[in-house]
Amino acid sequence: MPDPSPLITAYLVLAVLWVVQFASFMVLDDKTFPGTHDKLIWGASFLLAFPVAPIAFIVWKSAYKSYLKAM
Repeated sequence: MPDPSPLITAYLVLAVLWVVQFASFMVLDDKTFPGTHDKLIWGASFLLAFPVAPIAFIVWKSAYKSYLKAM
């Protein structure tokens, strides 16, 4: 029987990443998001796309920060 510990470790790392990114998402003001329902859409994506949403949010956050620096 294969050892499940690497899979459990990967799941725990993803869960911690999800919690940290979800908390940083919730702290952001509604004015940060350009659309009227963007925060709602991000919240739904965090809940429905558990493994992908934190990584996508990290990418969006870095792009948004570079956009603000360019302005």
